[in-house]
Amino acid sequence: MINLDNIERFNAFFRQKNTHPLMSVAALSGFDFQDTETLGLKMYMVVMISGEPGMVFTAKPGQSFRLGAGLNGAADGWVLGFCPEMIAGTGLSRDFYMFNFFDYEVMEPLMIDSSEQNVLGNCFQNILAELNAPDDDLTSHMLRLGIGQLLSYCRRFYDRQFGNKRLPTSEMIRRLDTIINGYLADATDLKYRLGPPSVAWCSSQFHLTPNYFGDLVKLKLGISAREYIQNKVLEAACSLLADSRNSVGEVAAQLGFNYPNHFTRFFRQMTGKSPSEYRHSVTP
Repeated sequence: MINLDNIERFNAFFRQKNTHPLMSVAALSGFDFQDTETLGLKMYMVVMISGEPGMVFTAKPGQSFRLGAGLNGAADGWVLGFCPEMIAGTGLSRDFYMFNFFDYEVMEPLMIDSSEQNVLGNCFQNILAELNAPDDDLTSHMLRLGIGQLLSYCRRFYDRQFGNKRLPTSEMIRRLDTIINGYLADATDLKYRLGPPSVAWCSSQFHLTPNYFGDLVKLKLGISAREYIQNKVLEAACSLLADSRNSVGEVAAQLGFNYPNHFTRFFRQMTGKSPSEYRHSVTP
């Protein structure tokens, strides 16, 4: 593994000169991805690979990945690296929550068309030009603006990608409902081991990471994945409670709650009533 724990090592790996202690941009013209080793990071990284379509990968401090995963041979593009100290205590740090695509895995890249590649390419080139310009009182501000603009365009293009995802919204809902219903109806010890269905478990059924899956659900359904799953559990709970033959403890167990009081707490948070109060309100 090659540890890119500072900008000097980043520049040595990508064969760049040192222009700034906390960030750098490199052109990947002819870079041989086939021979790339695994990289260990202590910085944020944004990689754009040109092509039809192009791809964008992101990584964050503490993550390790192989830059050439899924690629073969030489390719063109750009890479930005910046240390957390570059944005610490700034407005960009405050707004960084918008760029949660840094929590995605490399297997979940942003796919971009030629016009989007041109937009992002201009962002990389603008940052590079600022890095090579004479240093003045506005240099750090301009560099952070450049990073923010690049990441904002990535966020916009990710939202477009979610909107264009091959799986239509109606089909996704049906599939998610089937997955959750099957989990709750499962007669094995699955839910007894894992508890009620979670975002992590549901996302694994789509072969997506929880963060990517959560953003996809949020964009398509208008509520978080956690909210949607909890509403499905509540719907099942209400149906089971309407049958007076099921005790509250049995309902809790059937939904995957290890303890009835955990189920009671969940139900009260969702409805404002205890399971028993709800049952009395719907049954004669």
